[in-house]
Amino acid sequence: MERKFTLSCCSTVDLPYSYMESRDIPVLFYTYVVDGQTYDDDMGRDPAALPRFYGFLKEGKLPQTSQINVAGYMDFFERLLQKGGDVLHIAFTSGQSCSVNNAYLGGDASLACSEQTAAKVDAKVVEIVQAEHRKAYKLLADNKRKLDEIAQYLYEKETISGEEFMRILNAQPQLPAGTSADSTNAVQ
Repeated sequence: MERKFTLSCCSTVDLPYSYMESRDIPVLFYTYVVDGQTYDDDMGRDPAALPRFYGFLKEGKLPQTSQINVAGYMDFFERLLQKGGDVLHIAFTSGQSCSVNNAYLGGDASLACSEQTAAKVDAKVVEIVQAEHRKAYKLLADNKRKLDEIAQYLYEKETISGEEFMRILNAQPQLPAGTSADSTNAVQ
């Protein structure tokens, strides 16, 4: 089957580079700087990269990061578009990096896809988000008593450790069914 688009991503995808490479998914690498030297977000390509990075931290050297600029995205997208077809790029969330805005700017400069492709992508995104919303809602509904117990604990103590959270999560429910933390607080 002929591929009518190229799926690409940034190195923040949280998967090993070998996974991307084996599926022919191009990666745009974020970078960090230590002592004036620039290093790629390695994604496991170089076995020495993580020990080097943690070595910097142990030495008290804090890496500086920066967003990928518009020109970086434009160059990356142009190379992909020269192969033909559209580009579907998976990027870091805009809530955690302004780099996503640069991707939009880099794409809008000359890399628009057809309205039909955009409509198909939009429809698929809506379908995926709705399906994941249903899963999340079911997960929350199935665990409502546990969530109420955690809410009650937080109401009483204001903070919770990871250990205490897991203890509550793994224990048998303590609140009677149908009792929420709000209604328990109202009785006090």
